[in-house]
Amino acid sequence: MTHHRTLKVLGLLSAVCLAAFLAMGVVADSKRIDIEPETGLLKAPMKVYKSDAASGGKCVGTADKIVPQGQECGGTVKVTFTVATSGSYIFWGRAKWLDDCGDSFYVQIDEGQKRVFGEHGTEGQWKWFKLTGAKFNLSAGTHTLYIHGREDGALLDKVILLHESNGYVPQGKSG
Repeated sequence: MTHHRTLKVLGLLSAVCLAAFLAMGVVADSKRIDIEPETGLLKAPMKVYKSDAASGGKCVGTADKIVPQGQECGGTVKVTFTVATSGSYIFWGRAKWLDDCGDSFYVQIDEGQKRVFGEHGTEGQWKWFKLTGAKFNLSAGTHTLYIHGREDGALLDKVILLHESNGYVPQGKSG
């Protein structure tokens, strides 16, 4: 009977730990890291928006038309994540641009270079975009992703970092 109770308690603890990890908004395996930006620390004017079309029912971004055209809107989302397998990672983001003047963010990992993430011509719909021309060389361990506001009216639902050997192309809400 004691053995059965011990297994029940261990099972419950495992479930609680898994639920806590998933609530942090970061799910990882050895070649894929899923990040829900709305679980990160936000600095205004970046904020969380509700969206039934978003993978977790929420997304991050800035309101449209908060700064004059051509001026950066600012704001940041900061999310910590863990890499299990060292290597080169490709950045995918599921984003929605409200108009062609608000279709990009800056992406940065740790203290690395800020890179422009965005694409013209796909306003008004959620779509997966690949950060072109850049890969992130990440060691095993803890890292920090920063999403910096660049243009107002840009929304980000989810980020997936894929080890370059993975070859997967995200699709749908969950990727």
